Amino acid sequence: MTDYELLVYAFSGAAGLVLSCLLLRSGLVARWLSVLGLVGYGVLLAGVASDLLGLVDINSGAGTAFYVPGGLFEAVLPLLLIFKGFRLIVPAPGTSDRDARPMPEGARG
Repeated sequence: MTDYELLVYAFSGAAGLVLSCLLLRSGLVARWLSVLGLVGYGVLLAGVASDLLGLVDINSGAGTAFYVPGGLFEAVLPLLLIFKGFRLIVPAPGTSDRDARPMPEGARG
């Protein structure tokens, strides 16, 4: 494997961590799903570091296990969004409408 592929995995892992963190903080999806994303992308970054250090080849043998949690997240998230949508966020009593977060089109609670 070339180091360029590892660079792509590293950027994907970092972006996935940011996405999962934002999903966790916003509460738009279930907490367990956000945590799965955090774990999955953290494991991917650990796999990239292990490959760079020469401990394991991430694309063969046991190294492919680094893909499993993130792959599970990437398979489950779109399915839940297609069939269930984002959670409905209702503004707290006493707040103005401008403090409420905008809802995506077609979102259901």
